[in-house]
Amino acid sequence: MSKGSSDLKKNNNNLKNEKDIYKVNPNDSESALKGYQQNSKHTVQKDRKQVVSFTKEQLATKPLYSPAPDKWIKKGGTVKIDEDGVWVYTNKKGQTVGYPGGYPDFTEFSHPTVKPVEVEFANPTNRPLDYKNSNIKAGLSKDSDPPVASLYEAPEGYTWHHHQDGRTMILVDKKIHREFTHTGGISVVNRK
Repeated sequence: MSKGSSDLKKNNNNLKNEKDIYKVNPNDSESALKGYQQNSKHTVQKDRKQVVSFTKEQLATKPLYSPAPDKWIKKGGTVKIDEDGVWVYTNKKGQTVGYPGGYPDFTEFSHPTVKPVEVEFANPTNRPLDYKNSNIKAGLSKDSDPPVASLYEAPEGYTWHHHQDGRTMILVDKKIHREFTHTGGISVVNRK
């Protein structure tokens, strides 16, 4: 074990465990971080003041296809598991998505005027057909606000998210939907 890894372990043993985040006193962290090696199980955030460690048991509860915690943190984000066991990811811009029940909650990033709609998801998967049915049900067209270039596409800057209930489509910010990776309604329907 490297000196840094042993210092980190020693520091972590003296800290309060907040379920998933071990906070290091910034005054004590420098010696531990100097000898830190990448092959340890710890990840150091950019600000070098917080060490994050997930146990095997915690990682076993990670939502399917959600971002890998170590990669997410290296990109400047944070990951926590709240008191209800919900994984919560925050990107470097401060945008947060929780995964209650293992699925993303995009409510905060849904379109402000287009309400969720219920459609029958295509099986086998046919996203353009699901988009068409959702656009029609939501009353979207070339002349609506927001407009759609084609019934087979979501409005610019948005995508239709297949909710895990297997019938609800939610218009959400396209970049957020892509960044906060997940399993969702398509997977649920395909398993039936």
